Amino acid sequence: MKDRSPDEFVSVHTLANQFEADLLKGALENEGIPVIVRSFHDTAYDGIYIPQKGWGRLLVPEVHREKSESLICQILEDIEKGGSRYENPRNIDPVLWENLLVQVPEDVVKRARVKYDDRGGVYKIPFLNETLICNPRDRLIFPENPRSRITSDFQLYLVVLTYLLEAKDVELSNVYVNEKGIKGGEFFFKGPHKLSTGKLESRYRKDEKGFFRAGEKLGGEKVALGDAAFKVWPFPRIPLIYILWMEDDEFPASVSVNFDSTIEQHLPLDVIWGLVNVVSGLLLK
Repeated sequence: MKDRSPDEFVSVHTLANQFEADLLKGALENEGIPVIVRSFHDTAYDGIYIPQKGWGRLLVPEVHREKSESLICQILEDIEKGGSRYENPRNIDPVLWENLLVQVPEDVVKRARVKYDDRGGVYKIPFLNETLICNPRDRLIFPENPRSRITSDFQLYLVVLTYLLEAKDVELSNVYVNEKGIKGGEFFFKGPHKLSTGKLESRYRKDEKGFFRAGEKLGGEKVALGDAAFKVWPFPRIPLIYILWMEDDEFPASVSVNFDSTIEQHLPLDVIWGLVNVVSGLLLK
């Protein structure tokens, strides 16, 4: 069998999602290891193999294989034990920032329905009932209101950057679907990618008024669904509807999230998952 060249790129890890891709790529590059992320979204199969094969592959030169596998193992163990790598925005793939810097601001403004401050070189993004500032030059995202409860963490950065880069100039369909109604969602939103509604179910299992008040604090509008429901607007082109069915003698409490069917045109599945994490976390605050 022919030996591999030390410079030949080999697969060292199957990626679960873009969060993991950004995190591991950044960590390896910080160690001076060249990295290629090969996503199945980038193939002609348009993500069809993701449920069977994972989100993608992480490739490094053969000469760095052993070190990379060891580092990846350490990182994943750290995350499993509650480490903070998914919380630090410095772990975001720098390519996202680089791609945003080369965008024409007028195009971003039109696609994403945000504002751009020419003097400061920053985007102003309506987020729920607040405004986020995105500074591509300094690679910072933070709430305009210094008293905001919004946390500028890894997930917020990834969600905001992806929205600014990927949002399309399309009108809402006003057709709402749950996560299984999104292309690929029936396979993706399971196990570790189940939507983060469990803590909301525990908190508001018998408190529809408290559930609605939590939504109101994020600018939510009442919707006639379930025992209590509200619509919030994380982004100008992306509404979410949170629906509570309270606990009774036969069934436990249930919270579901509905999406305008156009969401799949703006965000990939793993970033939709991250967006729900961010909004659900704020509802709990």
